[in-house]
Amino acid sequence: MKHNLYQLGVKYALMAALLIICSCKKTAIISQNTVETGKILKQSSLSVAPLAMVNVSLDIASSTIGATVPANFVGLSYEKSDLINPTWPYFNENQTVFLQLIKNLKSGVLRLGGNSSDKIFWQDSLRGTSTSITHVYRDDVTKLKLFTDQLGSDWKLIYGLNIANDTVHTSEVNFVQTQFGAKVLSFEIGNEPDLYPQNGYRATGYGIVHYKPEFEASYNILHTAVPAAPFSGPTVSSKTAWIQTFAADEASRINFLTTHYYKMGSAGTIEQLMQYDSTLVSRSGIIAAASTSSGLPYRYAECNSVNNGGKDGVSNVFASALWGVDMMFYLARKGAMGVDFHGGRRSYYSPIYYNTNNTFSVKPLYYGLLMFALADMKQSLNQLLNKNGLNITAYAFKNSAGKTCALVVNKDAANTALLTITSASTIISAKLHELVTNAAIPLSATTGITLDGAAVNATNGTWNGTSTTTVAGTGTSEITLTINPARAVLIELN
Repeated sequence: MKHNLYQLGVKYALMAALLIICSCKKTAIISQNTVETGKILKQSSLSVAPLAMVNVSLDIASSTIGATVPANFVGLSYEKSDLINPTWPYFNENQTVFLQLIKNLKSGVLRLGGNSSDKIFWQDSLRGTSTSITHVYRDDVTKLKLFTDQLGSDWKLIYGLNIANDTVHTSEVNFVQTQFGAKVLSFEIGNEPDLYPQNGYRATGYGIVHYKPEFEASYNILHTAVPAAPFSGPTVSSKTAWIQTFAADEASRINFLTTHYYKMGSAGTIEQLMQYDSTLVSRSGIIAAASTSSGLPYRYAECNSVNNGGKDGVSNVFASALWGVDMMFYLARKGAMGVDFHGGRRSYYSPIYYNTNNTFSVKPLYYGLLMFALADMKQSLNQLLNKNGLNITAYAFKNSAGKTCALVVNKDAANTALLTITSASTIISAKLHELVTNAAIPLSATTGITLDGAAVNATNGTWNGTSTTTVAGTGTSEITLTINPARAVLIELN
């Protein structure tokens, strides 16, 4: 009996060893080849051994949904004080690296506002010998104009006005409008007025019924003096009810609706950043409904991962790049006209960082913006995504060339997606662009980040990613790809 059990044990041990050897050989074969009979498997260029393979499917229809994505969807938001404080010399026409980093994003919106716009006052004269960092002078605006001239006509301006501690000035709006002309996307009358009581600018109980008359009085003065000036609002911090009321009552006075959004507070973690954002989903639904009912587009005019400057180890790591690109594609699919990521100074969440040695560098979030620009999204497509429990998102769309594309974000740090894409037509080929890091612990990485195999040049700010993979189709409308953990992959079909 013991002898038989021994033989049986040896037999099972040999079978187990054989299975392991076969499994290893199979894995090696798949990783070395891009084509297998019947299906195509593409291993990511910077892959790690997956802990698990999860079957995921994305069915892409030919029908479109939502609004056309505008060319200036991507945006950068800065404090208005950055325009005048010599500690932060961003907006200078000679800042060639800073300019190049913005140019890499192709087209977009530059917003000057933030909390400081409630503390900045207009001085209708030249600066002269004044060193004031609380007043904006005419030549400060001229400096900004010369800076944006270097960006060309594809970058627009959102300009914040102070009504929290000042009255609006027709000379300020007239001078900015005259300088920038069609580049002015809008003027913001006040910044986060729903927080005025918290910031000590208004009495407790101040609400939309109090802000709306202030806005209307300011608008009437400015519109009468400068009829060409466009406006937006209510640029609230979080109160979506304000947006609904504002959309219903102020539609004739504004060009688009605005809101701000920060996913987390200072206690936020990488794990929370990677989680499904139910608050964004619910809020964007309310804003989209207000947009539809009023006929006004809407924009997230200020946003980022963690409020009040971000959080070290969360806002400035690779996870933020995946979060940022995911958020942009989600909001574009929802019909938003754009997203402006707040930054500047040496804030942890700033996409473009101003170093202590007076140079500029990019943080991981910047690569998310760069990937959205690379995708050239124009129109969302109807789709059906089966995640099968994996922390993954996907967005199907047409680009400006009319090609069917998908952006896939695998936010899982361990599990690989075996993604089967089914299209409405035969798939001839798939071109893949990857946003990855070679770090051993990818989500918390701050280095080794590349898009299309290249990092942004630290010396001159250029980016020249060329490392893409083209996979042949199988003569059907289906293709299967592996999406390794912790990465975003842009897939262009045919």
